[in-house]
Amino acid sequence: MKLLLTFALLLTLALSQTYYIAPQSVGTGDGTSISDAATLSNLGSLLAKNPETIVILSDLGNYTVTSSIEVTKKSNIMTHIVGQNSNGERIPAIIVGSRANPWSSGLSNGATVFNLRTGTGNFIADNLKFYNIGNGAFYFKAEASNVILRNIEVYNSMRFVENEGEGDVVGLVIENCYSYGYSKGFARFAYASKNIIIKDCYGDAEHQIGDNFCMGIHLGGTVSNVSIIRTSMINCRQIKDSSLYWNGDGFASERDVTDLYFEDTYASGHTDGGYDLKSDKTVLVRAVGENNKRNFRTWGIIQCYDCVSIEPMKLGGIGSEAHIHSATVSVFDIYNSSFYGDKNRSNVLFHSEDTAVINVYDSIVCEDNYEEKRIESGSIHFFNVVEDCPVVITDDLTSDDYTSDDATQISDDPTHISDDVTKTTVSKITEANDDESEMTEVSDEEQLDSTSEDTSGEESANEESVENDDSSSATLCAAVAMILLSLY
Repeated sequence: MKLLLTFALLLTLALSQTYYIAPQSVGTGDGTSISDAATLSNLGSLLAKNPETIVILSDLGNYTVTSSIEVTKKSNIMTHIVGQNSNGERIPAIIVGSRANPWSSGLSNGATVFNLRTGTGNFIADNLKFYNIGNGAFYFKAEASNVILRNIEVYNSMRFVENEGEGDVVGLVIENCYSYGYSKGFARFAYASKNIIIKDCYGDAEHQIGDNFCMGIHLGGTVSNVSIIRTSMINCRQIKDSSLYWNGDGFASERDVTDLYFEDTYASGHTDGGYDLKSDKTVLVRAVGENNKRNFRTWGIIQCYDCVSIEPMKLGGIGSEAHIHSATVSVFDIYNSSFYGDKNRSNVLFHSEDTAVINVYDSIVCEDNYEEKRIESGSIHFFNVVEDCPVVITDDLTSDDYTSDDATQISDDPTHISDDVTKTTVSKITEANDDESEMTEVSDEEQLDSTSEDTSGEESANEESVENDDSSSATLCAAVAMILLSLY
């Protein structure tokens, strides 16, 4: 009886335990209380204890990181890592690296913050800010699963999320995350990573020059089943000699990638493609490309519904500017879409290179100076495509709408989608994160101030505090203990 009671009590305590992290070790430094807080470098060892919550205290100063922190978590218990102050208020914790600011090629790149090792999974990272970091606030170095990154802001980095390691990421949600000023990208995934959702995110490279091949979101290897929703990527640029090709894309996928779904996405200001997609089984719904050299570039089997292309713009290098550019064996089917340009630029409307096929259905063109079709060995087919220039693009969309954090808010409900278009199947991990958060506006001039007001505290009226989460879990664990006792 005593043994069973002891086991039940230990189970209750283990599953409801909260650990605390501070910029400097406090008291015993074991993390069991605010007065005995551990340091950020102890995050891995605290995760190994499988607590329900780890609080990164935000009111005791910034966290300085000059070398990577190794993290491994193999338990099935979901741990919530959250930034908040000592009173339980959601004030983001600030983590500062050593990347040069302003950064340029040859200066310090800064370090990766968290290296996620083999088997790491089942955690939520929430309400954090990163400044001046290297290749990844989170670098998935090996296999990982069931991870949620939400309400995170990154300023001046090489990349926010990296997966160019040695393993697959299976079941990942990135939501309400913002990255400003990066030289490589917002996120990159490789290997056979799958079941990934990126939603309500915003990336602005802010024209950082010096790392080749900047891409907002880059999908390589045999990545599959990725949904990108209400997300904007802007300003990936490369500057080289004018006789060379300039790279820099918003959303990019490689040839062996499959099953991608884009909804209400926006790409602008890139020196190459807004959407540079080599993948098959790829669907875009209400995707918008504006002021990229080629707003939409395709190499694979792709469908586009209710999409908008606005004023392609070459910022330098060789290659024509075009609304649509398809190459190799691409088959690009475009439905109910619109193409606009009013700056008297000599744009190519549709360019079929190699043996690519472009089919355009029920769409409108409003251009003042364009080459309609440029065909090499492929073909371009129009089905009810008309020239029409309405006073406004739609009732709720003009190009001016795509200049800030609400750039992707086109519409809430998909329309004109054929029955055979379905969203990508995604992991059940989303069930662990039903609470939806609204996008928060972020000032580019925000300072490194640990006492600043919470910019994400109003993200959701339904979001509960960590204390309430702990209380609910403790109640659940107590119930488990009572059941075990009754069985005895």
